[in-house]
Amino acid sequence: MTITFFKDILNVWYSDAHRVCVFIVLFALPLWIMFIRRAVSFQSSKHRSLADGHFKTTMSLYMPDIFFIISFISFGLGIAGVGQLRMPWTIDAACRGAGSVLLISGLMMFLTFSRIHNELYVFDREQGKMGFYGMVRHPYYALLLLISLGMTLSVVSVFSAGVLVIQIIVSTLCTGYIGKVLIAKDEYFIDYKYAAPRLVPGLADMLRGIVK
Repeated sequence: MTITFFKDILNVWYSDAHRVCVFIVLFALPLWIMFIRRAVSFQSSKHRSLADGHFKTTMSLYMPDIFFIISFISFGLGIAGVGQLRMPWTIDAACRGAGSVLLISGLMMFLTFSRIHNELYVFDREQGKMGFYGMVRHPYYALLLLISLGMTLSVVSVFSAGVLVIQIIVSTLCTGYIGKVLIAKDEYFIDYKYAAPRLVPGLADMLRGIVK
C-alpha cells in the first residue's frame, strides 16, 4: 500500500472507482449547496441558545465545525488525488462504495434534520422525544461525523482519516461540555442525558450489553 501525493495525481485518475466517486460528488452538488446553507443558518441558533460569553463554551460550540471544515478540505484534496491510500481494487471499491452511500445518506439526513428541527439543543420534554432527538442528544454533530466518515471512505484518504479521528475526539469532548451547560440551563437535560445516547444511536446499550 502507498499514499498518493501531488506528483501522483494523474495516475489516480486512471482508477475507475475514483472517477465514479467524483461523478457521485458532482451528482450530489445540489445537496452540498443546501447542506452548506442550512449548516450556516444553524450557527446563529448556536449563539442564541447557549453562548454565555465564556471562552470554553464558545470553543465547544464551534470546534467540531472547524474540524469538519478541515475534513472537507482534506476531502477536496482526496478528490484531486492527493493523500489517497492505494489498496487492492476490491478493497478500494468497497471502501469507496460504502463511503459514497454514507456521504449521500448523511447529507440527506442532515437536510431532513434541518427541516424538522429549528433548534440544535433540547430544552423541553416533548422535543426530546421527537425526530432525531429521540435517537441522540446531539444529532447535528453526529451527522457531521457521519458525513465526514463518508467523505473519508469515498476518497480513501489518509489525511481525511487523521482529521476524522481528531474530529471524533473533539466532538465527544465538546458535546460533553455542552451537556453540562445545558444541565445548568434546564434540569430536564439530566433525565434526557440518560434517555438518549450522546452521538451514536444505541451505543450505550450495546456497551452495557458487552460489559454484562
